[in-house]
Amino acid sequence: MKTVIAIADTHVEDEPIRSVLPRSLIDLIEESDLLVHAGSFTSVRAYEEFAEIGELVAVSGAEDCVELRERLDDNIILNVEGLSVGVVHSGRYVSDAMSMGYLASEMGVDLLIHGYLHRPRMDRGDITTICPGSPTNPRMSIPSAMQISIDGEDFDLRLIVCSGRICEYINAFPTL
Repeated sequence: MKTVIAIADTHVEDEPIRSVLPRSLIDLIEESDLLVHAGSFTSVRAYEEFAEIGELVAVSGAEDCVELRERLDDNIILNVEGLSVGVVHSGRYVSDAMSMGYLASEMGVDLLIHGYLHRPRMDRGDITTICPGSPTNPRMSIPSAMQISIDGEDFDLRLIVCSGRICEYINAFPTL
């Protein structure tokens, strides 16, 4: 069995990664077999610091600097324990469930990890598509990541709710 931590849209430029990510998420990354980042690190420094925390597989994102866009592919297909896993930052036109499902089908993968939304989303079907959200820069959401436990072609998904800054939109709602 392999454990993968999926994250995206961290958008970190000047701060050290270890000071921005919650310690509990860093621990999970260090304990996992693989870290998948679905784009928008923003800076080369952030990319390099993530690579120091764990084995990193990453794609470029919409907000990445030119150097990162030249260094990283737009999409990757991995084989993890017999499961075909695709990684992209966003869809061609939109990143809704239907378009991401079509993209996953075109890529020929069983599981597609994508970013761009800054909020967690999971659609399970013949092909599963997930967005882990953002642990540092959530949009209309809580800070999050996802843990994927892969055993052959079977896999389980777990949302990781991170401590940290909650989107201002969420804070605007009154609570009872």
